[in-house]
Amino acid sequence: HQLKTLIIEHSITTLVIGLPRGLDGQETEQTTTVRAFADDVRQHLTLPIQFQDEALTSIRAKEILSLQKQPFDKKDVDATAASLILSDYLEEHKEEHSA
Repeated sequence: HQLKTLIIEHSITTLVIGLPRGLDGQETEQTTTVRAFADDVRQHLTLPIQFQDEALTSIRAKEILSLQKQPFDKKDVDATAASLILSDYLEEHKEEHSA
């Protein structure tokens, strides 16, 4: 399992998963899919899983990438959005991580 290998290699202690929601904050089909993925991960790994709202991260990612004035594709947007999700999570939980 590739995810398990990455977690071990990088000594990951918490898995942060972006949680998609609809424009009004409602659960969507994609939310259900992400929650099912997290449930599957829980069956194979023992580390804590935290959900982080991913609202507007793709839009913010496209804005950031556009400022670089370089061509980019969906993979670049997804990677940048993932870094924003993690950054948002760390910012919201910085007091927990500074101890």
